Amino acid sequence: RGGKSLRILKFLAGRGRHQAPRDVLLEALWPEGDAEAAANRLRVAMHGLRRVLGPAAGSRDLICYKEGCYQLNPGGQVWVDADEFETLWRQGVGLERQGRLQEAAEAYVRAELLYGGEYLEENLYEEWTLLRREGLRDAYLDLLGKLASWSAAERDWGSCILRCQKIVEQDPCREDAYRLLMRCHAAT
Repeated sequence: RGGKSLRILKFLAGRGRHQAPRDVLLEALWPEGDAEAAANRLRVAMHGLRRVLGPAAGSRDLICYKEGCYQLNPGGQVWVDADEFETLWRQGVGLERQGRLQEAAEAYVRAELLYGGEYLEENLYEEWTLLRREGLRDAYLDLLGKLASWSAAERDWGSCILRCQKIVEQDPCREDAYRLLMRCHAAT
């Protein structure tokens, strides 16, 4: 279903295991509305969302409300690709800092496979999606740059070219990616 219920689900999923205070949720979804009317709309949308999610949740509620905050049930079986992408990227960064480059590359490759494009691109103009979208995009460009450089160092020109092309698709102003791309084409 569309509408506010879907936006609420996206908002809560985007926050991961963090709670969303009721006021923050109201401000994000009904920024210019009457506070009382917005609170009523939130109750209606939450009821609809719980009704839709009920069969998937089984005996437990997927959305919890406690002390003025909403969140996805921490004990629920909810998997969010953006969270997994971020976890793999952070894992790769940590492994890279430890000098375990092969393991870091494996984590980066798994993260690269998860990146499906802009975060919530259907909600491109929602303010609450902007910071997460930019953060995920920056992480994606970071890991692509590292994988491209490592591929070039190993003389794996095809992989390097592919990753450089992905970089310039996302950011056409990345001069470093163009230079590496030209080096790879010259080498082949």
